[in-house]
Amino acid sequence: MTDAAGQPPGGGWGQPPGGGWGQPPGGPEQPPGGGWQQPPGGAGQPPGGYGQPPGGGWDQPPGQPGYAQGQPPAPHTPGKAASFSDVIENFKHLARRGNAGGLLTAYLLLTVVRLVISVPQWVFTYMRFDALSSGDFESMGTFSTIGTCFSFIQLLVALIVSSLFVGLYKPIRMLLVQGPGSVAGVGAALRLAWSRFLPALAIMLIVGICVGVGFVLCIVPGFVALFFLIMAPYLVAAVDQDIGDSLRRSIDLAKANAGVIIAGVGILIGIAIVLALVQFGLAAGAIAALGLATGGMVAAPIVFILGAVFGYLAFLFFGALYVTVETSDSGAPIQA
Repeated sequence: MTDAAGQPPGGGWGQPPGGGWGQPPGGPEQPPGGGWQQPPGGAGQPPGGYGQPPGGGWDQPPGQPGYAQGQPPAPHTPGKAASFSDVIENFKHLARRGNAGGLLTAYLLLTVVRLVISVPQWVFTYMRFDALSSGDFESMGTFSTIGTCFSFIQLLVALIVSSLFVGLYKPIRMLLVQGPGSVAGVGAALRLAWSRFLPALAIMLIVGICVGVGFVLCIVPGFVALFFLIMAPYLVAAVDQDIGDSLRRSIDLAKANAGVIIAGVGILIGIAIVLALVQFGLAAGAIAALGLATGGMVAAPIVFILGAVFGYLAFLFFGALYVTVETSDSGAPIQA
């Protein structure tokens, strides 16, 4: 029962005799609404959530726990499998943002390094074939020896350049996850790639050894190792994971996203086969028209340029594939 002013006996607003919240002694009827309401200027919120709006929190819309009013939920659900349509969309984003983010220029600079280191090999090959055509077998043996020695230098430079290419997956991820302005030009892209150079080199050697041993054993184990470890270099370079964690997570991601990975790699392999046939046709035509030595020398740069163009598109596609698979698992949102 309450008095005329709406105040229950005991002299306090909403507070029964004894100084505690709850039902006053004697079992008076509760006011309409099912609970004791706190009047303006009261001593605070009573326990038990009296006066709390539905939905589990203050200023929180019903049905969306954990978010303030007006804040949308995260667009990705951690642990979900990637879709091929997401890969295509992210590839389009990278194609648009790559130049502004310095990716294209960084790729071209690294490609020029590959070109410079390839030119001496082309020259030695030309001289070797020219000596063979003229019957000068002694000179041919000398050029072959020099070319073989230079091949080791070329391999060392290729390892360095390939590790930097892998390091560029870090700015690729930033451009997709943090947005177009996250990488300020070619200098920033190369610095990010260089910051992951040693871990990228280490994981490339480990994966390369595993895949190589698999191919030597029976070919099929090599493809299996390549499939399960395909994400490891990206995880080391772009997500800063250590080598052990990257290997384990690569296996888990490959199992969870087998369809997308196989489809993406299969498409690129098909395109690469067509490109290889075109390159072979150009080289064969040049050799038939100009001879073995001259034709090979003319065809080599053309074949290199075609491979570089396809390589950039494949580089962006693999970047989109890796980022899509990894962010679908982690729940990191893509900035469209």
